[in-house]
Amino acid sequence: MNATAVAQRTQHPLGNLPLACGHTLPEAQLTYLQIGELNAQRSNLILVPTSYGARPEDLAWLAGPVLDPERWCIVIAGMFGNGASSSPSHGAMGLAEQGWVVSHRDNVAAQRQLLAEVFGVERLPLIYGWSMGAQQAYQWAVEHPEAVERICCVCGTARTTPHNRLFLLSLRQALTADRHWNGSGFNAPPEQGLRTYALIYASWAASQPFFRSLAEPVEDHVEQHWLPHYQRHDPRDLIAMLDTWLA
Repeated sequence: MNATAVAQRTQHPLGNLPLACGHTLPEAQLTYLQIGELNAQRSNLILVPTSYGARPEDLAWLAGPVLDPERWCIVIAGMFGNGASSSPSHGAMGLAEQGWVVSHRDNVAAQRQLLAEVFGVERLPLIYGWSMGAQQAYQWAVEHPEAVERICCVCGTARTTPHNRLFLLSLRQALTADRHWNGSGFNAPPEQGLRTYALIYASWAASQPFFRSLAEPVEDHVEQHWLPHYQRHDPRDLIAMLDTWLA
């Protein structure tokens, strides 16, 4: 089955959403992808929160090899800051420099609203999350244990570790040290900052055996395969997601 061919991508309005940081996100939007059909008992919905830098369609590959769309209604929910759901690039959300930090409590609140308003679902058989998606699954289980039967957390921690925090701070510094950073955004694309950012990310995310196996120089590999993935994002969105991760 070609799961992506039957996926229905939708943007759901949440209204004005109060955030844990004290700000209210005006006319908040949550973008999600639905693969598979909800059954009559509304008991087969699996929630997949997105990971860092991912948009819902980036995780559609899970339908089939990991989650059976013939059995499950798979809802992939984009977290705030990813450029698909409400993000700084939309103009309604600021950065930590202005006191804006979206927490996973905010992402979970938005997802709960989505599930109630669109699907009429209050209890989930499974939340599947990778990396920051796993963090959101943990948040669901801690905050709403009555609503979650199971969580499957892959490559994610319930609390960001000091070592992981160092990685995130180095990424943030790579962007904000760019000459186009103005203290609250960018006056022009931070091309040098993004290249430094991509080099840092690649050095942490892939292993020594992986880099030893490359046919091309590591600099070329990062330029061709890692940099384009992050260039598609507004750099303010990359920072906003880092701040959520740091929080």
